[in-house]
Amino acid sequence: MKKARLGFKIYSLDSELLVDEDRDIEFRAKQKKWLSRKKELARKLRCYNKNKEKYNAQRRDVASSIGGRFKVSKTKAKTSGQEWLLSEKEWQDIWIEAGWVVVPGTISPQRPGGVRRTAYSMRGPNKFENTMMARKDLSKAWSKDNCYIVFRSEPLIGSPYHLTAQDCASTG
Repeated sequence: MKKARLGFKIYSLDSELLVDEDRDIEFRAKQKKWLSRKKELARKLRCYNKNKEKYNAQRRDVASSIGGRFKVSKTKAKTSGQEWLLSEKEWQDIWIEAGWVVVPGTISPQRPGGVRRTAYSMRGPNKFENTMMARKDLSKAWSKDNCYIVFRSEPLIGSPYHLTAQDCASTG
């Protein structure tokens, strides 16, 4: 014997017949789910506020690591619709091969070689003060053959600001 499912629930009182329709039942189920989600979010917010110093310290550590910076670069390329073919090792190799930068304006009689910093440590958003990775052909993917490091809107390698590890060792 099978039970038939009606589109409503029947609640009866002494003298009248009360009926709950499907839409009322669905509304209560959605409301219950919504309240449950609201409680869960409030609990997570309390937990975050209680431990936010620890969470933010962990987030900063990951973001400042080389792997974290690689992931950020890859994510930015993907979200802007650019193809990304670089592995983390290839990305690191491009930055390592870029070598050292003589910081403009730091050459003086006391410091004839000027202040030297690695190209990687000078990464940033300002194309005149920071180094950044760029593509030779903007229609192609981010790949080892298509990427190079830029400083002052020009390729770093071959510029007057560029030094290799051998140059740094020989000038002391």
